[in-house]
Amino acid sequence: MIYNHGMVDSASEHAEGLNPIQTRQINKEDLALIQIILEQWVRHWKNNQLIPEEIAGIIKNMENSLTSEDSSFYIAETPKDGIIGVVGIKTPSEKMKEFTTSQKAVELVNFFVDKKHRGGKGVGSTLLRRIESEVIKVGKDQIVLNSGRRYQESWGFYDKIGFERVGIAKDIYGVGNDAPVWLKQVI
Repeated sequence: MIYNHGMVDSASEHAEGLNPIQTRQINKEDLALIQIILEQWVRHWKNNQLIPEEIAGIIKNMENSLTSEDSSFYIAETPKDGIIGVVGIKTPSEKMKEFTTSQKAVELVNFFVDKKHRGGKGVGSTLLRRIESEVIKVGKDQIVLNSGRRYQESWGFYDKIGFERVGIAKDIYGVGNDAPVWLKQVI
């Protein structure tokens, strides 16, 4: 088994004070609430139109991860706000393997934080710490990710939290739709 499907919680103090962020692996009941967050982000970069088929594909991948040995998804939640973020890891795609320097890499995918909980509140960092912990637990040593242009406002976050830009994935989202790639050594 590549990824631990346990329900161990971790927590950090939420920036507002008494509303700690907890992380855990997703379950089927979470998917409808995760979809609300996806609808904030999965939009066409030119016209901001919702992309329902892409959202459905992400939700399907999350659901499949519940019984898969090659991917896992985790949520961030608080007692007051419920689910406020989600992120996944999986076996790297062939295109992303080109950017790794280890046979023990994972690919970070579908990293979304509710727009009301972004901007230094600790949600993204808490989710990333959980991912790094899970990666180390299963004997992996690198995390690779790419981010398309619709998520440009998140690029600085990856730079700030220890990822190094290592290249451009050409045409990864279709002809002419390239994406920068980041890599982080975790062990």
